[in-house]
Amino acid sequence: MFIILQAQRHLFRCGFAFTTRLRVLAALCVLVLGGHQMKLGILLIAIASALSPNVAATSLEQATDWYRNDYGAQWLSRNNFQAEAIPKYYRHGFTVHLREGGIVEGENSASYWQSFIDSFPNLKGSSIEALKVSELSQYTVLIFAKWKNTNFDGSVFMTCDGYIAAKSSEGEWKFTNYLVVECGDLKSEWLESDT
Repeated sequence: MFIILQAQRHLFRCGFAFTTRLRVLAALCVLVLGGHQMKLGILLIAIASALSPNVAATSLEQATDWYRNDYGAQWLSRNNFQAEAIPKYYRHGFTVHLREGGIVEGENSASYWQSFIDSFPNLKGSSIEALKVSELSQYTVLIFAKWKNTNFDGSVFMTCDGYIAAKSSEGEWKFTNYLVVECGDLKSEWLESDT
């Protein structure tokens, strides 16, 4: 324990805030390098500069992947529409921010999502046309998505959505807030086709 505390003090003297994994790594470095504090400091600075940007990028990449490939896959085809699967993506009692102002609690039940799906009887499927995910914190992201919706008759219409999603302590992403937006509300660079 003394070694870990000594490593933590050394890390914070260098001006870095580290995760528990890096603190354990630092403690191991102290054990391996013994009293060679200068070598340890240089090694830890190199590790920090190599890993720090990746920690944030990983969280952002995870949220983007979750939205695009997990949640987005639910809407690709009418055959994929499963009302009972959708509630797992939303926190119970998520907040809906109305476009005209005000907030309400969102309903998150399979019966609600089935009625939502049924309100679009001609919808064949939807795909993500553009996606913008921005990090608010290491565990919270802001998501804006532009959806291309295709009807059975071949007609197409676009819709846009906004969300705030958070990563739970179990490691699962969930929508905590839904933002009612129209595509015209979003900045033009967010509406460009996703490549």
